[in-house]
Amino acid sequence: MKLGFLTACLPGLPLDEIAEWAVAEGYQALEVAVWPSTGGRDFEASHLPVAGFTDADEQRTRELLDRTGLTISSLAYYENNLHPDPATRESIRTHLKHAIDTAARLGVDSVGTFIGRDPRLSVLGNLREGEKALPELVEHAGERGVKIVIENCVMEGWHPDGYPGNLAYSPELWEWMFDLGFYLNWDPSHLTWVGIDPLETIEPYLDRIVHTQAKDVELSRQSATATATSAS
Repeated sequence: MKLGFLTACLPGLPLDEIAEWAVAEGYQALEVAVWPSTGGRDFEASHLPVAGFTDADEQRTRELLDRTGLTISSLAYYENNLHPDPATRESIRTHLKHAIDTAARLGVDSVGTFIGRDPRLSVLGNLREGEKALPELVEHAGERGVKIVIENCVMEGWHPDGYPGNLAYSPELWEWMFDLGFYLNWDPSHLTWVGIDPLETIEPYLDRIVHTQAKDVELSRQSATATATSAS
């Protein structure tokens, strides 16, 4: 296992500067953010031009990796693949395919994203919609030897009522997405704050965990008590 970080935390720096800093700090890998552009959200950045990735882009990237000794653990494009607006969903789908194509060219094993959710539908309705809309992406990736890894982030901000906006927040839903051919980008921090013991999720799904993320997380007993009191 190699220690790295997601480059989205440094949206204003080019990839070569990030890579040089990473090596100096002892990192061995980068999960490279590949959104179309850097927008106003704090989890997105654009560090490889996957749409229209040229031979020159590939050469520069390979030279950077050779020079620094870093590897790319995954390409990152965490978006709502069940977005309710058809045009937006198609745009996301197209860009995700560009990311998959670029990963294949660079010999990167995986691309990270979200399942997402259409907030107009129930969970069951979203599962049925996902069974129609998502297999094409899995097939596109499989034909190129790339795995699509789904992060188990709740993304409650994507739902107007604060419900989970990414249908991968619970192990009860992982089985469904595994049946579709997805893999897991396992992040224990998201499990902890929704009351799931992350350690209990490792052994049953070890063969589907391709990539992992980690963040500091702390559960405040005082805050939990205050929330419970106000809701009573």
